[in-house]
Amino acid sequence: MAYHTTIFRQMLQLIPRLEFQSIVNQHKGDYRVRRLFCLTQFVHLVFAQLSKRHSIRDVVNGTRSQENKRA
Repeated sequence: MAYHTTIFRQMLQLIPRLEFQSIVNQHKGDYRVRRLFCLTQFVHLVFAQLSKRHSIRDVVNGTRSQENKRA
């Protein structure tokens, strides 16, 4: 079975992870974080913005419905 990246994943690949992580480290964004790291929060916020979600519950339901497509 062939593996195809989603358009959302292709858009996220445009953001350099190392640069993002260095900015997070510079500002200590993940200091004392247990579950929701800055990168995960950023991905969820981008998903919410692009899919025009209106509430946190809507974002959670939307991401749960796409769990089988996550890499």
